[in-house]
Amino acid sequence: MQNDISQIFGENSLAKKSISVRAADLIRQKIVCGELLPGQHLKENDFADALGISKACVREAFLILSGEGLVVREANKATRVVEYSQKDIRDFYDYRCNIETMCLRVSMEEGTLPMDQLNAQVERMQALAERGETIDVQAYINADLAFHDLIVRASDNRWAIREWDILRSVMHLIYWVRTTYETNPIGRQNPVLHSQILRLAAEGDRDAAVRALAAHIENNKAIIGK
Repeated sequence: MQNDISQIFGENSLAKKSISVRAADLIRQKIVCGELLPGQHLKENDFADALGISKACVREAFLILSGEGLVVREANKATRVVEYSQKDIRDFYDYRCNIETMCLRVSMEEGTLPMDQLNAQVERMQALAERGETIDVQAYINADLAFHDLIVRASDNRWAIREWDILRSVMHLIYWVRTTYETNPIGRQNPVLHSQILRLAAEGDRDAAVRALAAHIENNKAIIGK
């Protein structure tokens, strides 16, 4: 005897999920760009009214974001934007380093590293950095993350990419909350450090490129996680 598929999924489950996913996308964007602040409580009613959707869809969106580590669902069913301790950030960078260095090593071994695209992101960061006080911080962060995103995806490791997709939102949030170009030396150092990684990769020195990437991530951890 087979289960009734309509009973398994229920009516309009796909449409409902699509609304929840779209809502999660919108809320995620507001979190990672700093419009929703760490520790801020998120009320289902407020988001339901603002987005014109049901509280059930908002609740599902919160669950998606909770799984990504961007919000915390508390015992009383309240939801708030996550706040990361210094230890959380240091642990995050250690985990990120393991994934990225593995992906860089694999992509260099397989010859899949997209050098032209990586160079384009470095040039983008350099051009933005030259603006000084008028720098577009959001665009700079996007270029920085795009560089690392290319390294991970070049590995073609589905498990690493799945983990990275979660880490990427958290990393964006940490960057935005903990650092700005003007108040933190990471912004001024990054184009140079990224260029060094690419130079070693272009020379085919896999071990040196991996060490340079690990040192770059460790440097960021030391600054942001202090």
